[in-house]
Amino acid sequence: MNQLKVWMIAATQDEKAALADLAGTTVGTLSQISGGYRSGGEANVRSGMARKLENAAKVLNKRNMALPALLRTDLSHECRGCDFAQKCLGDRAAASGFNVVMDDLA
Repeated sequence: MNQLKVWMIAATQDEKAALADLAGTTVGTLSQISGGYRSGGEANVRSGMARKLENAAKVLNKRNMALPALLRTDLSHECRGCDFAQKCLGDRAAASGFNVVMDDLA
């Protein structure tokens, strides 16, 4: 399950709307991205949108620490594959490594 989907499941409707507003998109678009409708089942956005979502989630996570972090390397193939991410993050660039208890998401 992708991290944006985990975030969307954990968030309230107001938090989803705030994430969309801060990132300059819509809740509908976030739902499509998190559902993988545009990328074969996984979240994948351009690097600019991944940066906006990561930064917006940081703001919202300060208000509700129960929300999972969103990392641009989880949201974008471009970010995950960039030389800078590979050099700085190594194996962590490929996956966030967040622990997710699937029973809690059902």
